[in-house]
Amino acid sequence: MPSAAAGTSPGGIAIELPSPIDYITDKFKVEAGYAKNPLSLSFVYLYSRFQNDNSNLLFRNPATNNTAAATTF
Repeated sequence: MPSAAAGTSPGGIAIELPSPIDYITDKFKVEAGYAKNPLSLSFVYLYSRFQNDNSNLLFRNPATNNTAAATTF
């Protein structure tokens, strides 16, 4: 998801930045199986978890000469 920031005072450049995403995915799956002839048993357990709680985006403003400075957006 893009967002914008002013690079300098009015009339200057505009910067389009990606917004930090707070994303969570939880999955849970259980399967069981049985067959009598021939005898067959099966069990499957799957668990997945993804988290992205990124709250800050650091970038260097290209309109400044200070290459070591990072700005939090």
